[in-house]
Amino acid sequence: MKNKVLNKHIIILISILIFICNIILCQPDDKIISADKLREKIALLTDRDIYCVGESLFFRAYNLSNKNLRSTDWSKVLYIELITPEGKPVLQYKYKYDTTGASGKINIPDDILTGNYYLRAYTKWMRNFSVYNYFHKIIKIINPYQAELLKPQSGLTIISESHLLDSLRNPDLEIKTDKQVYQKREKVVLTVHGSNHLDSPANYCISVIKSGTVKEYLFPLPLVEVSQFQPDYIPETRSATLTGKVISRKDLLPIPFMHISLSVFNSTKNTFTTLTDKYGHFYFSLPELTRQTEVYISSLQPNGELEPVILVDNDFCSKEVQLPFVQLSQGKEEQDLYNELIFNAQISNKYRVVHHEERINSSSETIPFYGITIQSVHFSDFIPLPSIEDYFNEFLPSVVIRKRNREKYFQVLGPYSDLYIFKPLVMVDYVALNNVDWILSISPKKVDRIEIVDKPYMMGDICYGGIIHIISVDGDFAGVNLPSSGQFFKFMMYASPDSIYLKKPENPRIPDVRNLLYWNPKVQLKDRQSVNHLLFTGDTPGEYMAIIRGVDKLGNEINNWCKFNVR
Repeated sequence: MKNKVLNKHIIILISILIFICNIILCQPDDKIISADKLREKIALLTDRDIYCVGESLFFRAYNLSNKNLRSTDWSKVLYIELITPEGKPVLQYKYKYDTTGASGKINIPDDILTGNYYLRAYTKWMRNFSVYNYFHKIIKIINPYQAELLKPQSGLTIISESHLLDSLRNPDLEIKTDKQVYQKREKVVLTVHGSNHLDSPANYCISVIKSGTVKEYLFPLPLVEVSQFQPDYIPETRSATLTGKVISRKDLLPIPFMHISLSVFNSTKNTFTTLTDKYGHFYFSLPELTRQTEVYISSLQPNGELEPVILVDNDFCSKEVQLPFVQLSQGKEEQDLYNELIFNAQISNKYRVVHHEERINSSSETIPFYGITIQSVHFSDFIPLPSIEDYFNEFLPSVVIRKRNREKYFQVLGPYSDLYIFKPLVMVDYVALNNVDWILSISPKKVDRIEIVDKPYMMGDICYGGIIHIISVDGDFAGVNLPSSGQFFKFMMYASPDSIYLKKPENPRIPDVRNLLYWNPKVQLKDRQSVNHLLFTGDTPGEYMAIIRGVDKLGNEINNWCKFNVR
């Protein structure tokens, strides 16, 4: 009887499981649906399409993601690269990115070969999708200092240059100059106007350049196959991030919940700490700094039991890509244009005025990231003592050195109970260390001061029982041994946010032979009113083009232009 009841229960259970499975199989794939809704889209406009080495490329990027995605401030960092058709990076930059997009400047170095390159733009979240979903635009670089041309690699599709026609001109968007002919170094009044029928983007771009330097290149991209969405990268919703993974040197397995420290050495200096997740991954959201910055990353391994290896992710896309190789057009008309641009660029570089940036002198009294300290002991204020432990015992009563299981550790004393529960953050020149024996072996002659914070300090998900910061005299970590897992490297922060380019005539004895007379990426047409823009011609005669462009919500370019002459 019991067997019959048991068999009956088993049959009912199996029937319920089959019913549940059928329901699950009938449901749509939520991952694919969500991926489609979260797909970001970018369009990018440049001041022109042909450049010489040594010149600057100005751009305006448009955020064309759907309204719901933009309203969440999904991505805050834009990655822009100049790459070869086979994906080899030539230039790499990061820019602040918001709901309207971004704008900036890229300096073209002198060692780039002449040829057609691709300017591509993407966010870190877009790296979860195909690389062919990134924005791509062809940029022509001319290098008069090297005879070698950019050559195609094996397997690349070779096509000839082809361009869009004038059919893109929008009659509802007007641009005109106050005259048709100007003298050298004369003021130009440029007027723009949008009619009521124009679906106006948030911002337009205006560039005034030599005629022939704007060419909308046509090129085919491979079809992107629909694949299941796998979010390997999370969006950068605050600022640029540094991510990676920690594995064991012994068995190459990930190390979960490992304490990782990151030190950023710039004019203000900063320290960040975090714990790896259960898969060994770590994630740092960095401050809004500019240019390349030296950083140091290390693991705070307990008792030396583990041998961690820190693998830092490439912050730029490293996926393989095969883009069409576009042959360089070298007809007589193009050669005449190249020669004129080269001459102007060489003369401009010869007389370029270099503005030296003011360096911020780092002062020993600069307030650090943790704020004002409760106690700061300068070693030079006291007679020399034999060891750094003597300074703690004699002059720093808020810090005690205790022992547990024959191992020394620091404890910060104060009115807060958290100080007795959590370990303090101990640093030497902004590098976090947890080996007390190493710290106590530092020679007092190499130490400038010790700063103490006697309050609990939160850093991400980690709570510290105060802060102990040892600052050396020469900024060389006082000769202490740094963790073997640590590594120094340069990390790219944000590029300088250059936007509007307008150069007024300066010294009349210095030639003004600019290929770009004016650039403004933030032109707004409010209430369909006419807006005037002022610029100045240079010393180079010939035909120039003033072009205004924008991108609508569907990604279609809206533009119009006018031409004038300089005699």
